[in-house]
Amino acid sequence: MLLKKDSHNGLKEEVVSVLRLLASVSTIQKAITEAEALAPLIALTVDGSGALKEEATRALGSLAAHSDIKVKIAELGGIPPLIVLVRDGQKGRSSLKEAAALALGNLAMNAMNKVKIAEEGGVAPLVALVSEGSAQAREVAAVALGNLATNIDNQHEIADAGGIPPLVKL
Repeated sequence: MLLKKDSHNGLKEEVVSVLRLLASVSTIQKAITEAEALAPLIALTVDGSGALKEEATRALGSLAAHSDIKVKIAELGGIPPLIVLVRDGQKGRSSLKEAAALALGNLAMNAMNKVKIAEEGGVAPLVALVSEGSAQAREVAAVALGNLATNIDNQHEIADAGGIPPLVKL
């Protein structure tokens, strides 16, 4: 596998950058999944360097737009690391939180994923991003919360997390 642990970071960055670009093409997304790229991309959201982590997160965000792939990302454990990235980000990479929020928003277009994101603690970091993020990050986080809000339990969780005032201020 090209994204194996002993590949050097420069090579990984090139490969993940290409995968991110390819992931934006809906007719290619399934081929990326069939090549078993999801698990390594998820791993890079945890273990990758700054640029690598962001590229992997952006690739997952694009792939999560596909209905079958969003389920697979969740099954492979992709939701918790994305929540961590929305919550903690990475010093010097404010766009990483935005990329993770976008991925969660796409994943939240699936009913089971809406529940998983809330159960894993994803609502509060998205509310915080709506309150404190850049203009683009606030918008992406608001969309993610909107996708989560189509579940009645999530509606209450968003309200309980203080999500209404920052949404009203947007």
